[in-house]
Amino acid sequence: MKVTEAIVLAGGRSSRMGRDKALLPVKGQPLLIYLIAKLNGMGMRVTVSAGTPEQASMYRGLITEHLPTSGTGIVEDLFPGEGPLAGLHAALSSLQQPDYAFVLACDMPHVSSSLIGQLESHRAPDAMVVAVQGQPFHALYHTNIVPLLAGRLESGQLRMMEVLREAKAVVIEADDDDTNSAFTNLNTPEAYIAFLEQDQQ
Repeated sequence: MKVTEAIVLAGGRSSRMGRDKALLPVKGQPLLIYLIAKLNGMGMRVTVSAGTPEQASMYRGLITEHLPTSGTGIVEDLFPGEGPLAGLHAALSSLQQPDYAFVLACDMPHVSSSLIGQLESHRAPDAMVVAVQGQPFHALYHTNIVPLLAGRLESGQLRMMEVLREAKAVVIEADDDDTNSAFTNLNTPEAYIAFLEQDQQ
């Protein structure tokens, strides 16, 4: 059974980039819109974890302008200022049915359907996370991990890789160049420029 929910984590401060990474132009549209459209094309409904009320308002306006019929949800952090762990917690908490969601960060422009298929094939009844070795995002998270995330947030334990260890994640190896490229991220102006140059080749 294919995963039908996706989460885009877009609540970061983008301090290394110097501007909001979700708004970076990619193929003539903001990166966030590009990702939502791509995930919708794979049959997934998207929830955007926006962090602050200000970010949520801005992203809501973008989605209304570009993808008004996409059914995209937007959530704000329930633990403000606590990074990607808080964003993941808020988004998973908002989902209505217990199931897996595909999770990626908004600065990861290469969504790999091949890798998603590999992750889906490794789901197990007691697995809260299915991820590639060393990569907490472009991964599957089950809604039953929410209490674990809440506990870590309440105690100030915010490292994503520790979450994967505590959750006893199913860890796989990406098996080709296409799936490895999924972990490209646009953290800095230099990375963004390199991505644009490669995309034009």
